[in-house]
Amino acid sequence: MEAGLPRIVKLWEDLEVEARIWCQSLALTPGNSDWTPIFYDALSSVMNKILATKYHAKTIERVEREERHKGLKVFKNADAPLWESYQLVYETEAFFFQVKSCLDMGAVLLRKTVGFGGMPGTYGGSGDKVVLALKNYLRKKEGVNRVAVERLIRLIEEDKRSWIDTSVKIRDQLSHSKSMRGVVFTPVRDSQGRLLDVLAPKLAGRLFSTVAQEIYQNNLEFLQDFISNVVAIKMGPGLDLGPIDTAFAHHVVRHESQIQYLKFGWTMVGQIVPASGN
Repeated sequence: MEAGLPRIVKLWEDLEVEARIWCQSLALTPGNSDWTPIFYDALSSVMNKILATKYHAKTIERVEREERHKGLKVFKNADAPLWESYQLVYETEAFFFQVKSCLDMGAVLLRKTVGFGGMPGTYGGSGDKVVLALKNYLRKKEGVNRVAVERLIRLIEEDKRSWIDTSVKIRDQLSHSKSMRGVVFTPVRDSQGRLLDVLAPKLAGRLFSTVAQEIYQNNLEFLQDFISNVVAIKMGPGLDLGPIDTAFAHHVVRHESQIQYLKFGWTMVGQIVPASGN
């Protein structure tokens, strides 16, 4: 690994998150630039927020499992009352708060890395503020990596349509005091009143855990692409993102299994150029 690049230490237990965000960035950033310390400081905040979303997604899954198991015992009594799963409600609210924080930290990383004063400090309007700032950046700055800027705009707009708008809609629903009432686990009985199963409550028509896991994964992969394009913008018009060279990828990961999560290296005139220049 080139001198000057942050060494990988065991700050995070999740190998996929580390690979997609930290190791991917190591594969793209030069070790001798004055902007990389600022970049990695912001990147650490993004990492921490991603892991917070995973914590809450896993907790939602655990609470669903435990509450259903509790119901299988309690509802053997036909007179047992239903109960609202407040813990599931609280964890779901916390999950969506952290998803928003992830996107906000991504916007902060863009602003600090690119150094353009018009960049917002939040991911407002499901990314609309960032798109507007990037279009202004194209108009006002000369010698920019137009391909990377336009690709980042498309990425933001496409993910806004595919999952971010839905995430925001669910989050807004959760903010209303009445929206999460009646989050209960329901017994299913046969005609004789015998307990057959316990059904978990649904969020937007699906299990809470399913919704959380899907949004978590979308967010993680979006941020990998987002951050990589931010680096491409910073590096200027001479380089562009391309598939990572597998041999070089071994130099930026801690475990062989992490290589599968790395997507980008540099291309120049059709050739892959590792960030180390080797």
